[in-house]
Amino acid sequence: MLGDGGSLGSSDSVITWRDGERTVLPIERCSASIDGVDVTQKLVLHGEVLLESRSALPEAPLDDDGQAAARCLLDWITRMDGKPSATSWSGVDAFEDLSWICSLERSAMLAGTPVQVTALED
Repeated sequence: MLGDGGSLGSSDSVITWRDGERTVLPIERCSASIDGVDVTQKLVLHGEVLLESRSALPEAPLDDDGQAAARCLLDWITRMDGKPSATSWSGVDAFEDLSWICSLERSAMLAGTPVQVTALED
């Protein structure tokens, strides 16, 4: 993940640039073991301002990918109820992501042949 102000350095850090200075900010992962699965309860970014991101379903034995999917599904339900949600990842975004993934897999099966991906219309 790259941006004008920094990037995700790893699952444990964020790299920021300000006035030409590079800073590595640690991400604290607060976890618990539920039914033998290591479940992230929240992520804490230690910077000038302390930022916390709590898991969507901290009591469920879901790995990080499962927690991310749960967050998207819960946010879709919230938006269908006409309320603002924590994320802006939409159903259209999900279909576009799936299109990219399928195209990458198709290209790999064709020995790297370029495959055109068409964006969905709103």
